[in-house]
Order: sequence, then C-alpha cells, then structure tokens
Amino acid sequence: MKTLTIGKLAAIILSVVFSVTAVAIAVPAIVVSVSVRESANTQPSEENSETLTDGGEAADEPSTAGPVETTKKSETKKPANTSSEFLTATDADFKALEALLNSNDTFISNHDCTSADASRDVLYKIAGVFGVYNKYFPDETSSANPYDNNYVPDPLNKYSQFGYESFSAAKVDYIAKNVFNTTIAHGDYESIYYYDGRVYAEFTATGKIYSEEAKINSKTRLSDGKYKVSLTITTTDFSDETGKDRPCEMIVALKNVNGKRLWSFYNVKYDPIS
Repeated sequence: MKTLTIGKLAAIILSVVFSVTAVAIAVPAIVVSVSVRESANTQPSEENSETLTDGGEAADEPSTAGPVETTKKSETKKPANTSSEFLTATDADFKALEALLNSNDTFISNHDCTSADASRDVLYKIAGVFGVYNKYFPDETSSANPYDNNYVPDPLNKYSQFGYESFSAAKVDYIAKNVFNTTIAHGDYESIYYYDGRVYAEFTATGKIYSEEAKINSKTRLSDGKYKVSLTITTTDFSDETGKDRPCEMIVALKNVNGKRLWSFYNVKYDPIS
C-alpha cells in the first residue's frame, strides 16, 4: 500500500478544482456564442425588409420571412408620401394647364383657398351649373333629373322648378381637396346641398353671353414648389365679337395624386368682364 504525502495530496486536490472551474467557465461561453450566431442568421437584411411600388408606398405582399425575436424594438422606415409632393412641371404640363383652363371658364374665376367663403365657392365651382365635376369623372353616368313628366323629387323636395343633378359627395370632396385645396363643410347651401352621401344641385336658367380664352405668358417657380403663372384672358362678347384682353394671375402646383399628375389651384386673381 502506497502512502501519499501531504504535498502530493494537495497537488491532486488543486488539479481537480482547476479542471472543474475550467469546465464551468467554458460552457456559458459556448451558449453565448451559439445564441449570437443564431440571431445573426435569422435577422432580415435592411435591403430586403421593404418592397416599394412606383408610387412610393409599401407593396401589399405577404412576408415569407419567419418571426424574429429581438430584445430591442425595431424601427420601421416610413415610405415617402408622394401624393403631397409638388412636381416639377414640363412644357407639356403647362400646355395641359392651358388646355384645362380653356375647357371650362370656371377654372379662371377668382379663387382663394384660405378665404372664409372658400367652402361655398368651391362647391359651386364643382357642382354648380358650370361645374368642373365631369372634367375629373367624365365616365360617370349622368344623374340629371330635369323637371318634366318623369321628374322624381330630390330628397328635400326643393328643386321642383327646374329640376336638379346629383353627384357623389366623396368625389366632390376629392376634387375640393386635391384641385382647389379646400375642405367643404357638408350642409345645405343655396341651390346645392349634401344629403346621404350625395350632393344635389339645382338646375338654373343662368348663362354667359361671352367666351374666354386663356394664354400663359410666364411662369415662375416659387420657393415652396408652387408656380406663379401670369396669363392673358381674351374675352369675346357674342354681341359684337370684340376681343378684350384682361390679365390673370394664379398660384398653382403640380401634384402627384394616386399616380396622376394633377394641377392644383391655390389662388386665382382675375377681373372678368362686367
């Protein structure tokens, strides 16, 4: 039988202690390493995290990536809202603006989107007797209801003298917001009113005895992206066919609204024929 000396016994005990300690330290290190590696492999890259359409909005495509657990709340990048940005107008855009003005004299009439009367005035510009509603929704079925043997009264039974025409309230509001930069207060106006999702406008017997033709003379880009446009309006009185030129000035902007280039009116100053 061999006898261990005190010195050898101490050496063996110390050796065992150091071996156990080394194992205890090494195990957590391996766990941490695996955890970090898995996180790095499952985290989606920023390059593929969002698919954008031509309009700048996130595409409605389902994600094929699995859920990723993170301890820090990730930030979602918001796509640019291109519908509210002002575009740079080309020569073709200004020719289109000139053609739009000449398609309906209502575009040339005075307008101030900040005026207290803007809500009422814009409603007449859109749904009045010379309204521009059909310029933006030309394919919509006419809902004219003249006063004749087939007349059906309007909901409030107000327009039995000449009859009326009705329009989609949502589409009227769309034109007011995007073309005339105005929010119309829904209610009952003289000869026009909102009712149950429609706008009802009375037919009237008024009319013009002159024509107007617009010609753009100059345009200046403003610091906020809008344009100051100076025009000459040639007015012809049907009674004597005499051309009468009058100046007109507009503050307009070219917008991208749902992928369409749309001229938008902020201010129009014009002294029409008396």
